[in-house]
Amino acid sequence: MTWWLLRMIEEQYHRDDEDRLIGLALAQTVAPPGTADEIIRLHGLAPDRAALAARAIATYARLDALLREIATTVEGGIRRSDPAAAPAQPFDAAARDRLLLTPPRSVLARIAPESLVALCPP
Repeated sequence: MTWWLLRMIEEQYHRDDEDRLIGLALAQTVAPPGTADEIIRLHGLAPDRAALAARAIATYARLDALLREIATTVEGGIRRSDPAAAPAQPFDAAARDRLLLTPPRSVLARIAPESLVALCPP
């Protein structure tokens, strides 16, 4: 992610210990059952390495959901400044990827396509 997006996330959720709690929640991310199995099936990785890759995909999914929420909130705030503007729609996957300098979605989709689609709905 770019530095400004990380700063925006920090400012949006920086209340008391919320930033620490968000970091803790991300650190405790567990991949859903079947994600590591998909990676083993597709790439023949050892189970411990597949579990690590699965956790990375699950962590990305949580960050992607957070980005969707933040981008929609910011867009909604901007739109409210114009009473004639239509309400903001949730940012789809393509729109979220355009906010990132190097979106990892296509790389992660090659690692575990079924799990990524299940974890990161468009």
